[in-house]
This record gives sequence, structure tokens and C-alpha cells, in this order.
Amino acid sequence: MKSVALAALVPALPLLVLIGLANLLVFRDPRKVFFRQARVGLHERPFLLVKFRTMWDTDAMPSNWGGDESHRVTPIGGFLRKSHLDELPQLWNILRGHMDIVGPRPEMVKAHQWAVARVPGFKARLWMRPGITGLAQIRSGYALAEVDAYATKLADDLEYMARLSLVQDLLLLIKTPFWMLRLKGWGGHEDERPGLRLGRAIGMLLAVSVALALGCQAAV
Repeated sequence: MKSVALAALVPALPLLVLIGLANLLVFRDPRKVFFRQARVGLHERPFLLVKFRTMWDTDAMPSNWGGDESHRVTPIGGFLRKSHLDELPQLWNILRGHMDIVGPRPEMVKAHQWAVARVPGFKARLWMRPGITGLAQIRSGYALAEVDAYATKLADDLEYMARLSLVQDLLLLIKTPFWMLRLKGWGGHEDERPGLRLGRAIGMLLAVSVALALGCQAAV
């Protein structure tokens, strides 16, 4: 997977640069272009997941997981999250050995603990390395803080693990760009603040670009 991640860096590099520059203009601080967050990985080992920053004051304010955080989303942050373009820096996590391209999505520590306490067998999804994309992400999308949603996520992850194969991974890689273009990621609290329409336009352009790049990579 590390070799695939290195190959994916070639088409992804222009997008990484463009989004990085956009975030630099938004935050006016190079230290805030990226966001690092503790996630639960293989065998319940924590690691720092890297994303493009999409919210204001994420260092100063604790994440209100399960609540309404729309007031903290930047003008382009909503689109980055809905299109999953904020996940591109996780190619670094793959190179570090924390993640694979395809696999169960790594949860925030708080979300993982919440799900383990309410969904029987939730830890079973940690028997393999987490991924950027996967069956649960494509089939069920973003899971709200609801027991049924996390039970469905677990069922999807276990199905993926039971049917583990190269063919399944290739099919998921092919489907991922189309899922991104549907803008079904986080963003249920989106509103109409000034600048958001411009952010949507920029986000759609970037989503189309990354979809084409990932589609070519999957074909290879």
C-alpha cells in the first residue's frame, strides 16, 4: 500500500498544494493549514491522523463530537469535508504505516469509546489497519452519533473483512471518486454564510479534479 500511496502522490500533489494555499489564505498561519487528531488504529493503538484544517479554533476549542459544529466551519471547509478532500493528507499516514488506502475508517478516541460502550463487538473492526476509503464509507456514509448508525458501520466493516480480496478493493477504489462527487461527507449543518457559495464552487472544482486523478489511479 505504501507504493500505491507514493504513486497516488503524483496526481494528488497539485491538489495538496492548491488546498494548502487556500487554507493559508483562510487562516493566515502556516501552522494551521493542517489538523492533527488522535484516532484509534490497528489493535486499538492510537495515532495522529493528518487532515486539512476545516474549522476555526480547533486547537483552542474541544471538538463537540455528535453536536452542531457548523458555526466553526470555514468558508471552504464545508466543501472539503463533504467531498472528503480534507482527507488527502492521510497519504502521509499510509506512508507512516498507520493506515491503508482501503479499510475501516479510524474513529476519534471519544467516538470509539462511545461506540464500544453501545455497540457489541465494535472493537472487531480494529483487527485490520484502518483506511481512507472502504465499504462502510461508500455504502453508509458519514455516521451520526446514533447507535443504529454505528451498528450499521460495524456490519459493513465486518462484511468487508470477511470478503477481503484485491477485486473488492479495486471496486471500492473505482467507486470512491463517484462517492466524492456526490458530496455526501460531513456537512449536514451547512448554512448560507457569506463566502460559502464561492467555497462550494472551489470545492466542486477540486472534487472533480481528485475524482479524475483517483479514477486514473484505480484503472492502473
